[in-house]
Amino acid sequence: MNELKLKEIDITETLYYLGFKGTVPEPPIMTAIKKCEAKLLDTIKPQYVIKISDIEEDSHPLIVGNDIHDLLSGCQKAVFFCCTLGSGVDRLISYAGAFDISDQLYTDALANAAVEQVCDMLQQKIASDYPEFELTMRFSPGYGDYPLEIQPEINRFLDAPKRIGVTVTDSLLMNPTKSVSAVIGLKKRGMF
Repeated sequence: MNELKLKEIDITETLYYLGFKGTVPEPPIMTAIKKCEAKLLDTIKPQYVIKISDIEEDSHPLIVGNDIHDLLSGCQKAVFFCCTLGSGVDRLISYAGAFDISDQLYTDALANAAVEQVCDMLQQKIASDYPEFELTMRFSPGYGDYPLEIQPEINRFLDAPKRIGVTVTDSLLMNPTKSVSAVIGLKKRGMF
């Protein structure tokens, strides 16, 4: 099991999820958001699993659809990953809603920002571990024509249920909900 640590959550991103685009909410709202952030930081347990596969054109069973093929064109490797904030986050969001719907909204937005930060940290780690490669953007099931139906297969490929406790429901939702899976291409530097 691989873990990451967040010391703070990107408040600008959180405000974006809350609909405050380019504006700062009133001080009492910011105070409430900061209070929810502290509770969330005490609760989250960011974990991830990664698997790197050598790829050749049209050769990997988890690479289906034109958009993912275009993204990985010219890449020598594909990095599959899944990360999660942990199941405690779902409980915290639900618990917050039992007392104050605003706190539930703030906590949910904070968790959305936090899982994106974990993805960014993971992408930075991959870049650091493979300096001879350039990374593509990350691409998740459901983007473009990359089918959401591939999600359970990626989860099995990564052994995510056993390794970090992430499962996929019959309706293709991830559990815990603040989890992300994606593919990143690795292309040798100078090979364009």
